[in-house]
Amino acid sequence: MLRFPKQITSEFIEYASSSTKEEFCTQLEGLFAKTKGFNFSINLTGEFTNMYEFSVTSKWEIGISKNFLFHKSTNLKGYIFTNSTNKTQINLLITPFSIFPLLFIILPIFLLFFLFIIEPGRLTTLDYIFIISLVVASPFIIMKLSSFSKYRLLNRFTNYFKLKKIGF
Repeated sequence: MLRFPKQITSEFIEYASSSTKEEFCTQLEGLFAKTKGFNFSINLTGEFTNMYEFSVTSKWEIGISKNFLFHKSTNLKGYIFTNSTNKTQINLLITPFSIFPLLFIILPIFLLFFLFIIEPGRLTTLDYIFIISLVVASPFIIMKLSSFSKYRLLNRFTNYFKLKKIGF
């Protein structure tokens, strides 16, 4: 069974807030209202999907257009509830930019295919070494880029609301 590394897949993380559930929802609504339009104060935006569930993304992104076939930016989905110790808990599911899992598989295959369709004798030994290095390095580069995009959004969100991670 093929398993992708956690850097390019969705990840579930639990956080606690010192605010009550209602206060946290009000703060979140304030963030969503504040970031409508051309407000540059924080690079977060989102919406409530139902009473205690929300979705957050980066407001300003450099990259592929929203009309691109595989566009689904790095996304935080959260659920707010009061846990058994009467603390406000926020469960977050962070999903990376949708192109990263695709590139993780397609890019090395494309590079190998490119290596084999080039007519023999046309490439030097240095060219072969370079292409093989790209085949080996590309999955690691994709994992790093995906991890960076996920944790940049997560850190921005948790720092804004001063959330504390539960567990490890």
